Amino acid sequence: MMAAFRDNELYGLLTDSRLLRGPGLWTVVLLLVANLAAFWWRGALAQERQDNLLTGTAQAAATAEAAQPRPIRYDKSFGEDMARYSPSIPDARQQPLVILSGMSQNFTINDPQPGDQTIPEWLDDDLRPRGTRVFGLAAPNESPEEALFLLLSSIADPRTKPDTFIFGVCFDKMRDIDLRPGYQRYMRDSPALQRSWTDAASAVQSTQPMAADKMRTSLDQAMGASREQQDTLESKLRSAVNRVSPLVAVQQELNATIQLRLFLARNALLSITPTSKRPMIASRYVLNQQFLGAMSDVARANDVRLMLYVVPLNQRAENPYIPGEYANFKTWIQGFTESEGIAFTNLENTVPEDDWGEFMGGPDFKHFKGAGHKATAQALADAFGPIIVASPAQ
Repeated sequence: MMAAFRDNELYGLLTDSRLLRGPGLWTVVLLLVANLAAFWWRGALAQERQDNLLTGTAQAAATAEAAQPRPIRYDKSFGEDMARYSPSIPDARQQPLVILSGMSQNFTINDPQPGDQTIPEWLDDDLRPRGTRVFGLAAPNESPEEALFLLLSSIADPRTKPDTFIFGVCFDKMRDIDLRPGYQRYMRDSPALQRSWTDAASAVQSTQPMAADKMRTSLDQAMGASREQQDTLESKLRSAVNRVSPLVAVQQELNATIQLRLFLARNALLSITPTSKRPMIASRYVLNQQFLGAMSDVARANDVRLMLYVVPLNQRAENPYIPGEYANFKTWIQGFTESEGIAFTNLENTVPEDDWGEFMGGPDFKHFKGAGHKATAQALADAFGPIIVASPAQ
């Protein structure tokens, strides 16, 4: 039997001296080293991805809550795991509900201090004594397409259907498109939302054709990712290898780290700073204008009051906007909201200069301290509060 084994081709391959001199052995060694490194640094990789995703807010929030737990009044996964926080949304069947949505400005607190709260928490404090609750649904770099997703996801469940949906429109997010993986997962797990999304795409086809086509593409992408995840041999193999290979298990975190390093290297090489002027992408700008139009159509059709505001900016900091493009945007959104009958306010100069923070060695043009959150919430309460509490949406 031993002689037969020695005559086996596999035995000959394994004992061939060329195997030791070739790349195969070194490949195995490098994979072992990479897996050991991934196992050793897996915690640091996960933390770096989380901190980058949440703009540094996650740690501060977790520390504050550990010391003094507070009621959950916004999606603290910031689009990563919305299903976990949806049960915390106040029951809209019991009292009027306001959903406040926007990008990272809604939850990022620069230089956090005890007693600080986010915009939705301050606004909830203001409106709750008057019989209306507020809940925040926001995510980093949230686009108008994702705002439409959050509007429809809220409408799809009678318990979370808002009386009012407020969206903070940020000019540079008018270049962003697509639904992030967390929202895609939420869509895949909700047949009611899938139906609402499909029906809304059909309803706005004649008025917002580009947005309607993009909605169908986004739904196909979300459901296609689901089928691939369930059916492909590659996905099944990856799932199995995840359990034994640290390198594969942290692939998402490793990819985020590599992308961040490439981003920082590109910025250093090309001298790109947070204030470097970036022209608007015309096709995406028009598409996102249509997504705002689709939000107006959907809100009207479902008896939800839509309110929009231009987000505050740090007047002491240089921003990456081309002045003429930004001026045209403000003119457009003013005219758009007037023609659609949407309550609107421009909070561009709301937050005082001293209430902003620092970012990458200079003034942060878009994220402020705790006092800025309170000032923004107060401005929203002043502009929209009387309308919200006067009567239910019609």
